[in-house]
Amino acid sequence: MYIFLEPATAVCYPNVLHEFAMELDQNLYILPSSIHECLLLPDNGTYELEYLKNMVADVNHAVVSEDEILSYEVYYYDKATKQISIVTNEHFQ
Repeated sequence: MYIFLEPATAVCYPNVLHEFAMELDQNLYILPSSIHECLLLPDNGTYELEYLKNMVADVNHAVVSEDEILSYEVYYYDKATKQISIVTNEHFQ
């Protein structure tokens, strides 16, 4: 499932991520696709870090102009702590 948030800063709006995560009852991966939008993916155990990072890099290289690239990182929203962090290999252990 992919959810687009426009603008990308919508992830910072109060309770946007939390309400969506609670509705799905899952934590979320946040993939910045540009300064204009980002993708939210539920953490349903089917994604690997390399796949997610490649998805962000591929979009940045193929679709997004250099001045509109937000990040090459993949982020994680934890609904229990209401915190966003950069995804590392530790998330997949």
